[in-house]
Amino acid sequence: MAVKKLNFDKLVKAPGAARTGAWDATGAFVAKVKKGMEKGVAQVAFAAQREIKLSLNLPGPLPRPKFQKSGGRKLGSKAGKHTVRASKPGEPPRYRTKDLMNSILAEEVGEGVWRVGSPMAYAMALEFGYEPRNLEPRPFIRPVLRRMKKENQKLIFGEVYKLVS
Repeated sequence: MAVKKLNFDKLVKAPGAARTGAWDATGAFVAKVKKGMEKGVAQVAFAAQREIKLSLNLPGPLPRPKFQKSGGRKLGSKAGKHTVRASKPGEPPRYRTKDLMNSILAEEVGEGVWRVGSPMAYAMALEFGYEPRNLEPRPFIRPVLRRMKKENQKLIFGEVYKLVS
């Protein structure tokens, strides 16, 4: 026996469908599930934004200042000025100015549809690489989303469960 999937939106919004108590209850249930999923997806978007910013918040190990002895004085880097080691290909980019980190946004682009990323021109070049400049990829969004996959499902289903139960 084949199991047929029901499209609840069509059942609830079917023109001329008899409105009995059971149909109204189904419509209310579907509305609660939809609202829970939208809230859960919003939570996932903001959690992803936070995690991406945290992955970019690594200045990396600062090189030890090189001191030379010259007449008893130590020569080296000036106090408060450090150079930051550039990230290696495959690592998240390291910050120098924190402009990329501060530009990570989570925005709703449609009903229940969110976009997480950066409008900065060089964000895409860092994520995927840029061949004309021999810049190898330094992904910082995709690894976070992969790492959060199970947590995302828990957030969404948790919101649905709260509203339905």
